[in-house]
Amino acid sequence: MKKAALAFLLLCLAAFSSSSNDSYPVPDLYSFSLELTVPKTTIRAGEKVTFTAALKNLTGKEYTLISLQQVVWLHILPEGCEYMPIVVSTAYPTTIEPGGSITETRDFQTTIPGTYILSSYTSEFGVKEGSISVPPGTIPMFRYSCEGIPITVVAENE
Repeated sequence: MKKAALAFLLLCLAAFSSSSNDSYPVPDLYSFSLELTVPKTTIRAGEKVTFTAALKNLTGKEYTLISLQQVVWLHILPEGCEYMPIVVSTAYPTTIEPGGSITETRDFQTTIPGTYILSSYTSEFGVKEGSISVPPGTIPMFRYSCEGIPITVVAENE
């Protein structure tokens, strides 16, 4: 199933290409970063806090990212719970400008005290620069994640 999804992703990436170039400038792992904005890690029950995850393009080049899901994910779940994304067979092309970001924002508010885990990751995505044609099998693939951050919710009267 993963091989079929990857093959589909490669075909979609080839379809989005409009020109041919033998010297494809390949981005590397350091071309992007995934960062979380966490205003506070202890909140009162009923208090609303906004968390943001941003995949940042650290280069001076515009890239098209191709993924089978949205690129950036941000979740906050009770400690011990896991999120299982559903993989679809539609390619999502997303443009990221030089020095730009793709962001995901979540407002969090609960009345239930306890520990919650804030996590962020990217779907696996292929990268191509502008409209440069990339031969199948040469597409650099990336995936990033941030360590889970505990968010403590305390009772309103504490």
